Amino acid sequence: MVRLTIEVTGADKASKEVLRVADRFDQPLAPLLDLLAAEWTSTFKSHILEGGTPGITWPDLHPMTWKIRRHYGHTDSRKLIRRGDLLESITTLEVGPDSATIGTRNHAARIVQDGGTITQRGRTRQVPARPFIVVTEPLEKNTLQSIQDYFFGDPT
Repeated sequence: MVRLTIEVTGADKASKEVLRVADRFDQPLAPLLDLLAAEWTSTFKSHILEGGTPGITWPDLHPMTWKIRRHYGHTDSRKLIRRGDLLESITTLEVGPDSATIGTRNHAARIVQDGGTITQRGRTRQVPARPFIVVTEPLEKNTLQSIQDYFFGDPT
């Protein structure tokens, strides 16, 4: 449970503004959560499309990986795009009355996000982390602005 308490003293204008929008705090959060989920999903997809997360340098693909990609006709040079399965799997998984879950059910996502060891066809190899689900400073600012707009913006 989340509890939001606002107490304003000594600032009549601010007190009046809080009282003007106080009924919004009792509204369902679903519209706000839907908006935030769409913003976050779009941001995480852009990390994949742009080939990295701002402030985090993704390691290059192994030369053998590039060779295999070329062999099978995958010409896209972006590191996490081959067929687009991971990209298209990022979605809103759940929106509840007071929470939203954004992520992916793609089985390979965890190893891409965190890196690790995988074994395929009897061969074990290390996969470096290429985090794409990262809350960046711009995303954090946009989220805070959306929350502010929802509760304190134009009442229409």
